[in-house]
Amino acid sequence: MELHHRNPGPTHRYTLAKEPVGLLPNFRLFNPLSGRGRRRVLLGASVYALLLLCYLPILSAEDHARLPLTTNLQQDGRLSAQQAIPILLLVSREHCAYCRLLKREVLEPTRLGGHFRDRVIMREILIDPGRRLQDFQGRSRRAAEFAADYKVSLTPTLLFLDSRGRELAGPMVGINTLEMFGLYLEAAIDEAQAALRKQSPPTLERQ
Repeated sequence: MELHHRNPGPTHRYTLAKEPVGLLPNFRLFNPLSGRGRRRVLLGASVYALLLLCYLPILSAEDHARLPLTTNLQQDGRLSAQQAIPILLLVSREHCAYCRLLKREVLEPTRLGGHFRDRVIMREILIDPGRRLQDFQGRSRRAAEFAADYKVSLTPTLLFLDSRGRELAGPMVGINTLEMFGLYLEAAIDEAQAALRKQSPPTLERQ
């Protein structure tokens, strides 16, 4: 429908001229089934697929680097006994900025590079209120209570444990010098491995 000016003058009254309803002149709908529409759809799908292929390796690497969050230390202990390597346990909190820094700058790059793959089992626990876990004896406990057994009050804290939850090296508390942290971590892992080698091979308890 179009607007027609009937009587120009001071009143400026307008009336609507009735016309059949239809498409406006030169107005074209996008038809995905048409030749041009199919080409646009295929082009868009191709671009999306290409972007997805580019990002998949990045997403896979991030997933591989991410420190596993555990709530079952008894299961982790069995794995430690089978592989005869210590457990490196990060005691963390959900909103701990220094915990995120330690993971981003040290632990996750190390895990991604595979430097400690055959030397330690890397795990993380959160001790925020309401968090629970199974300890090395299979008991369901508050995570904060479990951490208190190791006198952990600050986060981040790294514990070096055997398959039964016994300490193999002294804990690393906080971040003193980020640039030197990797060397301190390497030394602590060496100490934990040496202490584990001195132990008699642990036997798995029957369930």
